[in-house]
Amino acid sequence: MPQAGTPCDVEGASCGPNCELEIVCEGGLWVWREGNCPICAAPDTPIATPTGERAIAELHEGDLVYSVEHGAIVAVPIVRTGSTRVIRHQVVRVTLATGQVIEMSPGHPTADGRTFAELSAGELLDPQSAILQTALVPYAHDRTYDILPGSSSGVYFAAGAMVGSTLVK
Repeated sequence: MPQAGTPCDVEGASCGPNCELEIVCEGGLWVWREGNCPICAAPDTPIATPTGERAIAELHEGDLVYSVEHGAIVAVPIVRTGSTRVIRHQVVRVTLATGQVIEMSPGHPTADGRTFAELSAGELLDPQSAILQTALVPYAHDRTYDILPGSSSGVYFAAGAMVGSTLVK
């Protein structure tokens, strides 16, 4: 690995031991910075909207989704969307008591601040969503997706359960 501050000659070249440490050639020098690990949802993750559930990959800025604002469930516009390319990625497959299934990257936050990697069968994902089963499984897609609702909580409903967002305003 190149040392931070040493010269480089291929602008934009990137390397690093994992996605948490990104080493990039910028301005002729190697720069170390925090990486962009994929911590998002599968493209077909159903998101609650006023017109019914829609796949997260189909949502855009300005689309309305349900979120939590001051303890109430309200429809708010999406203020930001994100997508990260992944290779040989794994996700946590969570089967809820409702029969719904959510596939999220292990580091994706829940609405209460845990991560999907921390979830176990028998727990609650949110106050209304009991977890039947969790499993770490290979990811079948080449990108992960996330949205940021325009609410103070940043929470949205995926497969009927409240989850957090990895995106910031």
